[in-house]
Amino acid sequence: MTRLLASPAYRLVLASFLWSFGGNLVYFFLNFHLEALGFGRQAIGLAQALLLFTGVVFALPLAYLIPRVGYLRSLHLAFLLAVGSGLLLGLGLLVFPSLAGYGLAGALLQGAAAPLMARLVPPGRRVALFSLQAALTTASGFFSTLLAGFLSEWVGARWVLLFALPFFLMAVPLVLGLPEGEGQAPRFRGRFGVWLRLLLPQVVIGLGAGLVIPFLNLFLKEKFGLTYGATGLVFALSSLATGLAMLLQPLLVRRVGKLGAIVLVQALSLPFLALLAWAPWLPVVTLALL
Repeated sequence: MTRLLASPAYRLVLASFLWSFGGNLVYFFLNFHLEALGFGRQAIGLAQALLLFTGVVFALPLAYLIPRVGYLRSLHLAFLLAVGSGLLLGLGLLVFPSLAGYGLAGALLQGAAAPLMARLVPPGRRVALFSLQAALTTASGFFSTLLAGFLSEWVGARWVLLFALPFFLMAVPLVLGLPEGEGQAPRFRGRFGVWLRLLLPQVVIGLGAGLVIPFLNLFLKEKFGLTYGATGLVFALSSLATGLAMLLQPLLVRRVGKLGAIVLVQALSLPFLALLAWAPWLPVVTLALL
């Protein structure tokens, strides 16, 4: 373990795991937390919209600013914002400003962590390190949703989000003192066509997912009368299935190609989405969610 922590890249991977653990806990339980604070469905929808809107508004400015400010400084600012906003949000204070701050922290992290990782490892090791990071992120989703369900039964839904803070704080020492690595700032000019082809499908998919995913936990809990713990178990199983599917991605890409794999996976998701909405049995809905 000491040898691993001596490597800047592995320290960043571990910090990413801890951040993901806390972030997944917030992501899964935010609706229930707001409900426990007395917010209605419309206010919860506005809260989710604000969280996502903050990321959208700041994405392009941060893409320009982060390389100039520094990836490491941007990470430090992201952790500071996450801890401060998470504390206020967990206590039920200044909820909407806290959500805006938390959304900005997430945008900073996404814009700084991946480029910093790429600068810390040689090209030949990047696939392995990013794959490890993705696997640990998926594992964090499994365990954090289980933990959130357990904590809600123990301390009540009102206080669960505060338990994300220790994971954010444990990540801070791991990123302190990391080198900036070597590399050049990304070039955005002259690539409009490439960026359009990359972003447009994601925008369309995101519009559809944004209508469903943020409210799926509330929907399942109310439709089937689940406890917080049972809802957490269902979503934990979904995270586990996602991790297993990631292991099959290389095989699928070899058989149908990168574009074919994307189209196939998106097409297969449609009937399962219909099952989530209309199937009257929890086992079927759980299978569809997987």
